[in-house]
Amino acid sequence: MTVSRDYIEREAKNRYPKDERLQMAFINGFLNGVDSTYSPKDNDFFVSVATGLRELWPPGEKDGKYPWRDSIPNLVKRLEFIWKERDISRSYTVEDCLTAGRRYLTQFEHNTKYMQVLKYFIFKQNTASVSQNGKVTYTYKSTLCDMLESNPVVSTSVDENLLIDYENQGELV
Repeated sequence: MTVSRDYIEREAKNRYPKDERLQMAFINGFLNGVDSTYSPKDNDFFVSVATGLRELWPPGEKDGKYPWRDSIPNLVKRLEFIWKERDISRSYTVEDCLTAGRRYLTQFEHNTKYMQVLKYFIFKQNTASVSQNGKVTYTYKSTLCDMLESNPVVSTSVDENLLIDYENQGELV
């Protein structure tokens, strides 16, 4: 399916009728997502993590509204962004990331009400603040990174002692 730039511009104006900066951000973000030129060869790690996590998450929609999964290119972009944003220098393996995902999902086996959709498990924008000069600064919450950083030696099997009770340690997003 091909989407015309005119359609994208109309959609941006409908969503943000009074803010040209948000309109341009929407247009550029959409076009970057559609015209993504990332090469799987350059991003083997992120593509493997995105593919593996996507397979772990349930199909369908949360509450009939939000898809549990997302597209591989979007997940790759989110992974690359949060790795850069959090300045992750430790070399995690694909299996470390998938084990963190399995540990997270195990906590919600019987009740998915508070379980995050995959894109928010990777990261979710928490807050925005505006400085006096008008610069907007965002903070991000990454359950994936929190789980990786809190358990540097990750087992490939789920162990009840390794599960982290995020309900009591912080806000579910």
